[in-house]
Amino acid sequence: MLKMLKALLTTKQRGLEPMPSPANAVTPQKICLNHAEATRALGAKIAKCARAGDHILLMGPLGAGKTTLVQGFVKALAPDAEPLSPTFTLLNIYPRVLDVPIYHYDLYRLDSPRDLVELSWFEDPHARITLVEWPDRLGNALPESRLDIAFGSADDRGRDVWLAGDGDWPARLKAMDAAKTN
Repeated sequence: MLKMLKALLTTKQRGLEPMPSPANAVTPQKICLNHAEATRALGAKIAKCARAGDHILLMGPLGAGKTTLVQGFVKALAPDAEPLSPTFTLLNIYPRVLDVPIYHYDLYRLDSPRDLVELSWFEDPHARITLVEWPDRLGNALPESRLDIAFGSADDRGRDVWLAGDGDWPARLKAMDAAKTN
């Protein structure tokens, strides 16, 4: 990832190698989240910018708020859903408005990237929105075009979160940021 995100991943995620940058990624946008509701609200804002074919990768230590962000994301697009962490099942699928499902992967317990076949990873990724916790486990299956969200450690003022994407994600994030200030 970009240098700052690479450093975060190297020090905070189980000592694994950092992930390569998304193609054409720009400088990460930094946000400070001071409680779980702010994390859910960020997830909801990102959901309003998301569309079929998007891959959103969530990185950070255990308990950082990855699943909390997913809960806000899913509830914004599928209000009747009850989003839970797929820690043991590895995948939860949520239907959504306009028949675009949300695939939520938690790969913390993935034994090998070869196991992704059994989890529908390669089945028509452009017909869904994909959210991934612990994306470092993807190996060579890491999508090139994506939004990366990296959670830092918490301190007395909250938790810093960095967002970086490629393609039209920088414009979508800018529109999201402009919407929250209006």
